[in-house]
Amino acid sequence: MDIRRLHRFRMKRWAFGCLLGLLIWGTHAAWGQVQTGSILVKVRDPEGKPLPGVTVTITSPVLVAGQMVGVTDVNGVYQFPLLPPGIYTVKLEMSGFRTVTREGIRVAVAQTVLVDEAMTVAAGGEVTVVGRSPTVDVTSTKESVNVTREVLQNVPGGRDIWNLLEYKTPGLVTDRIDVGGSESGLQAGFTSKGTVPAQNTQALNGVNVTDPEAIGFADFYYDYDSFEEVQISTAGHPVEVGTPGVYVNMVTRRGTDRLQGQLAGYYQGGKEGTLFGIKLNTQSSNVTDELRRQGIQETGFKFLQDATLQLGGPLIPSARQKLRFFTSGRIWRVHRFVPGFVDEQGNPVVESTDMPSILFNLTYQVAPKHTLDAFYTRQWYDKPQRGASALNTPLSNWKEDDTFDIYQLAWNGSFGSNLFVDARVSFVDIFFPLYIKEEAKRRGLQSTTELTTGKVTGANTLQFIFNRHRLQSKVVATYFVERWLGGRHEFHLGWDFSYNPNSYEGTAIDDVNLYTFNGEPAFVLLWNTPVDVKRNTQFNAVFASDTYLIGRFSFYVGARLENVRGWLPAQSSPAGNFAPARSFPEMDVISWTNVSPRLGVVYDLTGDGKTALKLNLSRYYYQISTGDTDPVNPNSLGGEFRVWVDLNGDKKFQKGEEGPLLFAFGGVLTSLAPDLKQPYTNELVVGFDRELMEDLRLSLTFTYRQERRLLGIENVGVRWVPTTVTDPVTGNPITVYNQDPATIGQDRFVVRNAKELDQNYRGLDIIVEKRFSRRWQMLASLTLSRTTSNRVAPGSSFDIFGIGALAIDPNNLVNAKGQPYWDRPVIFKLSGSYLLPWDVNLAGNLRVQSGQPRNRLLTVDLNQGPVTVFAVRPGEDRYDTVFTLDMRLSKIFRLPGGRSLELMVDGYNLTNSNVVLNAVELTGPAYGTPLQIIAPRIFRIGGRLQF
Repeated sequence: MDIRRLHRFRMKRWAFGCLLGLLIWGTHAAWGQVQTGSILVKVRDPEGKPLPGVTVTITSPVLVAGQMVGVTDVNGVYQFPLLPPGIYTVKLEMSGFRTVTREGIRVAVAQTVLVDEAMTVAAGGEVTVVGRSPTVDVTSTKESVNVTREVLQNVPGGRDIWNLLEYKTPGLVTDRIDVGGSESGLQAGFTSKGTVPAQNTQALNGVNVTDPEAIGFADFYYDYDSFEEVQISTAGHPVEVGTPGVYVNMVTRRGTDRLQGQLAGYYQGGKEGTLFGIKLNTQSSNVTDELRRQGIQETGFKFLQDATLQLGGPLIPSARQKLRFFTSGRIWRVHRFVPGFVDEQGNPVVESTDMPSILFNLTYQVAPKHTLDAFYTRQWYDKPQRGASALNTPLSNWKEDDTFDIYQLAWNGSFGSNLFVDARVSFVDIFFPLYIKEEAKRRGLQSTTELTTGKVTGANTLQFIFNRHRLQSKVVATYFVERWLGGRHEFHLGWDFSYNPNSYEGTAIDDVNLYTFNGEPAFVLLWNTPVDVKRNTQFNAVFASDTYLIGRFSFYVGARLENVRGWLPAQSSPAGNFAPARSFPEMDVISWTNVSPRLGVVYDLTGDGKTALKLNLSRYYYQISTGDTDPVNPNSLGGEFRVWVDLNGDKKFQKGEEGPLLFAFGGVLTSLAPDLKQPYTNELVVGFDRELMEDLRLSLTFTYRQERRLLGIENVGVRWVPTTVTDPVTGNPITVYNQDPATIGQDRFVVRNAKELDQNYRGLDIIVEKRFSRRWQMLASLTLSRTTSNRVAPGSSFDIFGIGALAIDPNNLVNAKGQPYWDRPVIFKLSGSYLLPWDVNLAGNLRVQSGQPRNRLLTVDLNQGPVTVFAVRPGEDRYDTVFTLDMRLSKIFRLPGGRSLELMVDGYNLTNSNVVLNAVELTGPAYGTPLQIIAPRIFRIGGRLQF
């Protein structure tokens, strides 16, 4: 049996045992609203006094038991926590009073819905009120949006989580501009409030499933049609969330009280695209003659095909109140052309990504007050040309062939009317290989990079085979105290645990990478490959909070005590051409323990739950990646960069052709500063929420953030001599730093907290949100912000700890103080839909945002080689404003038996904008030459059958 497959089989068996064990343990421990919301019922008598003893019954198709019942306490209050998102009916009953029924109450993830009713003395029949679901949460200070299924299905988008974040999250910035799925098949980096993407948390059904190595990123390309709701929180996180970045919680659908399903298909394509064997081009061109003269080439799809099937309901019709299921399957194929990516004959080569997936969710009502959920999903990811660009060839790309598995178990239940417990556990298994092409291996092609262009020929630089695992458990108990210190309390006590064993194998053909200058041999990188690297992280946190309601005030006080540990298990690597066989014992690298305090205050300004003033003060500590132990791992990738003396002139490296050493790198040369501390974020949030009309909310939120103690790496083994050079554009002097020739090859690196990287953010979000009712919905936002930090010069630094990057030499800090890449001073987003007569749906997105900072860089020749610095401060110039307009027109046909068929046409980038997104930034004749423009206008056709 293949050793890697045997290892993965054992990991899965071990993980399954851990899943069961942790779930059983969780029934004795404790947790908050991670996948669920709650309904808070307040009942008053005709004089406005609290009314105890009222029987409160809630019903919904999403409740497996069908209904839940409670009785108001001495304060006239009863709360239903741990409710799956959906539409509910609330019924209030008491002898001597008229029965009140509230219909159409929408429960969203991590939100508390206030139902405040006055009951009148019985003088007639039942009173029914429809559609009064509050929009203002007067118990929470977090800044978040909940994207419901109505938005997911009825507003145009790229049908992946990253396009959803880009177009529908106020103030959020991505590292790309996606036009109708033009960037599908690869994840986007994203950020909000200035915090780096590595500090994002991605959760599935309330459990952290963030990639343990590529922290901040997902470990899956999710099935879009399986979502019931997506909660996106950008500030004011509760103690259940440990990191300061964007918190994304994707909640999958569950079976309801009747069998139902959906079959859907979508298509868009370019000149080469076909649908059912028929050529169908739905894409325009936005490349003008002027852009063509500047080297911009046509881009876009060969085709994008997306087909999904969902089915859910009672697993056994006779047991509809006990056992329900939901299943989904997706076949997602993205085939596109990349400008300049051609074969040896100059013919365009398709970059294809095929991502089929399956998903199962089973819900079992164990007892009237106890529910068990089991969840599994798998995806296959096939990308034969990973890295396709004008700077690669079909042979110098990777072949990627992944599998992703997620297993989850969840239990929640109540003990009496005051104690509720929710326990969840998840295991993520990622097999992520980046193979060097077999033909390149067979031909022994050494990887060669041409320094004047950056083009890579031969083989790819390295081959990686990653095995990543994440075992995550989270348990929370919620306890309600009817009256203490004059008010009502909602206590949360929880435990959050993550264990992340990861490994990778790294190899290179002949253990070398070559570098040429104008085609002539220049340098050689001698790797210490092959390496078999193991690393591990563990997060262990306990947290507690109290939501204290007294009068019009709601106080939130919480704290999170967390230990973060990173270590290197015992490991060995075999001998290579330039490294002997090596073995190393287990080594501790990082162990940090800190307390994160959270404080929030909400004041119900008008006393009717429709106007709230909010204040939040929080501290968050940064998460670390399993790869963050690599800098000090003596077994990790390392090597020597030397002059290449091609003695026989064959332009292929042989031993003995290595010249003088220029620099060395790797774990054997790196150490941690003895006083190294965990980076953190301080946050202040001030907000105002107002319900303008039924289902319509206005929110104004100011956020101030400080990023402190960021980590970076410094070369302490060399000496620097200040040198003045002249900017050829302005004639102004620029101070750069020359390496003392006596210290060439004496590189020694230290990871330390870098005050030079302190960052500040100030921003104002203005949001108007309209829930779907009366045939329309809308989410509009305007964000005005500014981020200031030292931006490390591109091309001469590397990220360390996923947290920041301090210059390896001080040249990276020259003119670096300014606005970082993610800074966008103005962002406006508008999404919405309107259901016209005759079941015609009109929907769209409008986005206007500032362009990214445009840099001007200067390369100078120093003793250590060519060094690139900022000629002007980042943010002094910007790329042009980005404007995109998308629309959908669809028609719903009602069919017998409650079925419906919807046919739709989407148009993306309808103005066919060709704004330049990236250009040559190096000072010289080519400065400003466009490198990338926004994707052209494209139409998508689709159909959706619901049954």
